Amino acid sequence: MNLELREGCYNNVVTIVLYLPIVFVFFMCLMDLRRSRLFFNTFFTNKYFYAYPVDVTPVFSLYYIVVLGFLIIAKTMLVMLLGYSQEIIYGSFVRVFIQVLGSVFGYCLLKILAGKLLSYFFKRITVYKQMLVLETSYLACVLLLLYPVLSYGFLHLSTVSHVFNVVLISALLLYCFRFVILVWNNKNLVSGQLLYIILYLCILEIVPFIYLFKRYTE
Repeated sequence: MNLELREGCYNNVVTIVLYLPIVFVFFMCLMDLRRSRLFFNTFFTNKYFYAYPVDVTPVFSLYYIVVLGFLIIAKTMLVMLLGYSQEIIYGSFVRVFIQVLGSVFGYCLLKILAGKLLSYFFKRITVYKQMLVLETSYLACVLLLLYPVLSYGFLHLSTVSHVFNVVLISALLLYCFRFVILVWNNKNLVSGQLLYIILYLCILEIVPFIYLFKRYTE
């Protein structure tokens, strides 16, 4: 009975958490359906950046805050599956979720501040805005594609032993694909800004992912 109650509580909490990214995407579409369609299609077309250029569209807006909400929740789910064992997630889901959520939120704030400092140091403020929108939109695409895998992992946590490997391989493939597509689709931006972009990606993207991968393998 205790086991059934524990499983029921876990399923209820996980279901609520899994609905959160959908809620954020719903509000994005509610606020601007056309923008959201283009935003989640940046893997395949650059129409979003022509329709909403950074020199005209405010980078930090209510829409962007909702996007950040989606990214933070989805990334929290990814970090949980890769950074914690099945037993810890299943036994202390709420505690782990709140802990990781706070860490991911703090990381996002530091990432924005570090990016601003780099842009002021290299005098690349416009490039920083472009990179922020680019990597945010590509990351949103990656996490949206990963969402079914993450949902499957959490819903079958206690029965599927290889769920962590599936999540890790999917994340690595999509992250690599994201980087290649980002560079290929934005060759004009990369040209002449190589040092800044390498520092930006290494400090704010690659190093945290390597740390997460190292923790997973340990």
